[in-house]
Amino acid sequence: MDKKFKALFKNSRINIQVWQHITTNHTLDMTWADGFIQKTEWLQYVGKDDVDGIEIYEGDVFTFEYFENPHKTIKMIGTFVYGEDLGFDIEIYNNDQYLILRYINNGIFKNFKVIGNINETSDIVEKFAENQ
Repeated sequence: MDKKFKALFKNSRINIQVWQHITTNHTLDMTWADGFIQKTEWLQYVGKDDVDGIEIYEGDVFTFEYFENPHKTIKMIGTFVYGEDLGFDIEIYNNDQYLILRYINNGIFKNFKVIGNINETSDIVEKFAENQ
C-alpha cells in the first residue's frame, strides 16, 4: 500500500500557501512551483480520517474524545507525531498539561475533528483552550 504525504509550500511574492500531496508511488511534478518555497518537511498520513472524512496527517491539530472508562469521556486536543517504534503517538494538550500517548485504534480515542495544522496556525492550541 502506498504511503501518503503532504508538505506546505509558500510563495511570498503572491502571498499564497498550498499543500502539495504525494504518494510513495508518485513522482513529484514541481513545474507549478515557480517562486514557491517548501515550508514544512513531508508529513505522513496517519491512516485515519476525521469525522468529516478529512485525512489526518502529522502536524494536523484535532479535537477528540478519550474514553477513560465507560462512564467518563474527556474532550482533548492533540496532534499525531511519528513515534520511535514506527507507529504514531498523540501529543495531547489539555488544561495546561502536555503528554504523549501511544495511538492504538482500540476505541478509546473517538470523534477526531481536524481544526488546523501547527505549521499554519501555531497558536491554535491557545485558541482552542480559550473557547473551552
